[in-house]
Amino acid sequence: MTTGLIAPAGDLDALFKARTSAKIADVGFLSNGGVDISNRFEPRGSTTARANTNFKQGANDLASLFMDIAASSETITLSNVTIESDVVAPTNPQVSYGLESDGDINRTVQASSTDIGDWISPKAAAPGAYEMRATLTSGITPTSGVTMGTWNALTSLKFVGLSRSTNGTSTSVVLIEIRLGSTTLGSCTVTLICTRGS
Repeated sequence: MTTGLIAPAGDLDALFKARTSAKIADVGFLSNGGVDISNRFEPRGSTTARANTNFKQGANDLASLFMDIAASSETITLSNVTIESDVVAPTNPQVSYGLESDGDINRTVQASSTDIGDWISPKAAAPGAYEMRATLTSGITPTSGVTMGTWNALTSLKFVGLSRSTNGTSTSVVLIEIRLGSTTLGSCTVTLICTRGS
């Protein structure tokens, strides 16, 4: 059953996401069942508000109180990281940064991989329709992984990697972004450094 409250864009059920977390205070609008709609719709939180509904609680349009039905309730978290390998020849240094389809973030140094957090919360929402893009901002182009500047579905591991086969130091500084649809939801800077000494 719909709410019976009709905004210019349709019944409020077609505008706001169903509630899955703690309700906000009653707003004074009752659904057809006679229950305040604060019991029915998810609080907006930090998501972007949809267009105004012309239903107001005091000075606040309901669009500022409840989550747009198209909004993502997941949280994307990316933090800047430096991954470095410093080895002596004939060993070649190798490092990488990857986003896993299960929501994990990993860093790899010399083939030893470490989970350094989650790119999405809750992880059960991974991979969804999320995409990742890597853009070189300075240094040399990574020697392995995704093509720079291209959006890639996170349905499988996506990574950027750097290695070096001669003595000296190579550095790649890469902007990592995650988006859903056309909206970028998180970004970070990943610095990859490979040093090979004699």
